[in-house]
Amino acid sequence: MDRTTALSILIGAGVPALFVVVIGFIFSPLIGLVLLLAAVIVAGVIKSRHPQLLSALKKPKNDKGPIKPDSKGQNSISGRSSKRNYMMLVSINAANQQRIVVDSSPFTIGRDESSSYRLDYSMVSRHHLTITYNSSDNLCYAQDHSSNGTYLNSQLMRKGNRMPLHQGDAIQISGVIFSVEYLHY
Repeated sequence: MDRTTALSILIGAGVPALFVVVIGFIFSPLIGLVLLLAAVIVAGVIKSRHPQLLSALKKPKNDKGPIKPDSKGQNSISGRSSKRNYMMLVSINAANQQRIVVDSSPFTIGRDESSSYRLDYSMVSRHHLTITYNSSDNLCYAQDHSSNGTYLNSQLMRKGNRMPLHQGDAIQISGVIFSVEYLHY
């Protein structure tokens, strides 16, 4: 989807919604607040179901590239890699926003030295989470292997179950929350 189409769709939906909210506030502050809350919920649903709308509006950044784990799970700035980059996990609750490139399938997260990305916290299992890529639907799937659990969009994942990861999903491992960002959007 190109930028102009995405902008047209968002303006076409956003302006009438804003108008209804303003009219609601004119009649009653309570009605206005309820309508505003409804608009925020609808915007969140649209963002999660149609992430390509918002990603089409983003301008590409001209930086040195994402932070990606090296062989020992440490982060380093890198340019292009010969590996395929499936998606990125962006820590959203850290002071410095980490960007972890998921560039292998399976991609493992855990305390173990052999993990693709190492999280060295006591509540993180040695082999906490595995992310695999499925070429038939162009999605990554997460599978929890931990003792303490992994949360996907605030819901505890069942140990051993594979769950699809969608643009904007939140994965919580111990106290670290990552946002899923697909690179093909």
